[in-house]
Amino acid sequence: MRYIAFFLPDFNGGGAERAVLEVVTHWPQASPLTPIVIVRAKSGPLAGAFQASDIEVISLGLRHRADRSTSIRTVLALRRLFKARRIELLLTFLSAPAPVLAARTVRRRPLVGVSIQNPPGSGTAGFHASIVKAAVLSSLRLADVVLSPTEGMLGSLPARIRTKSHYAPNPVDTERVQPGRRRSGEAYRVGMVGRLAPQKRYDLAIESFALADIPDSELHIWGTGDSRVQRELSGLLDRYGIADRVTFHGFQADIEEAFMYMDCLLLTSDYEGFGNVIVEALAAGRPVVATDVPFGPRDIIQDSLQGVLVHPGEPSSIADGLRTVHSLPDTEHLVAHR
Repeated sequence: MRYIAFFLPDFNGGGAERAVLEVVTHWPQASPLTPIVIVRAKSGPLAGAFQASDIEVISLGLRHRADRSTSIRTVLALRRLFKARRIELLLTFLSAPAPVLAARTVRRRPLVGVSIQNPPGSGTAGFHASIVKAAVLSSLRLADVVLSPTEGMLGSLPARIRTKSHYAPNPVDTERVQPGRRRSGEAYRVGMVGRLAPQKRYDLAIESFALADIPDSELHIWGTGDSRVQRELSGLLDRYGIADRVTFHGFQADIEEAFMYMDCLLLTSDYEGFGNVIVEALAAGRPVVATDVPFGPRDIIQDSLQGVLVHPGEPSSIADGLRTVHSLPDTEHLVAHR
């Protein structure tokens, strides 16, 4: 049997993992390649969804840690797997060097594709950032093909890498999200969906929501992450006096329900390679307030009816954006433009 393998560190509930889940669950039966999913460890909130997909999942039995030891163990484990299985194509949705190096060091190597989900080197600072960016770019140079979810990020790549790069937006099943009108007479619900991680700037979102001071409004957050992050955010709620208006829902497998529950989506990230949640919110007829960061939001949000782009890191600009979408007419105009 011939395989196409999708590599992920684990089953975290982020956009990369959800993109892979969409691809493998919609894989055409007539394809000559059988999909399999390879992970370092079968852990994370999306593990159940992958196990229910009837797609074979192979765990390397390793920890998901960004250190040299784990990278070396990943390379060795993947080499053994490549020798045991006839894997024709390896596609990783995270630009870590280990899968690319593993494929390059076996005699009958698979073709390697890398889908870059964030700008190379993002999420780090100083000298460490330059090391991470160099490692990511090296893995992209060694790959046979590079996929970029946005045209903006594709254009930012070095010329040598762009020659083998293609624009391939993340798959989003918009049919699972049914558009609907806002509930009259109820609280105005601002929603956020994503990992509780520094990239997403939930601290900025909380400050901006408090500053917007929209009458009878609530902030609802879906996602999991470091418990320490949630404790820090809880402290911010007390500081701004809005603890009774903010709800942490945790991870939700049927995420389309979250989009139907909210009235608008708020995205305050420092960077976004794509932004699956923007597409899902628009499919549900919900306008979006998003920071104008590289690269996803500007590629997706096309006009003022869909939402507004605001200045990154500026609570006053984000608060103005929330007030703007709150004043928009009912979401029927978004439903009409699906």
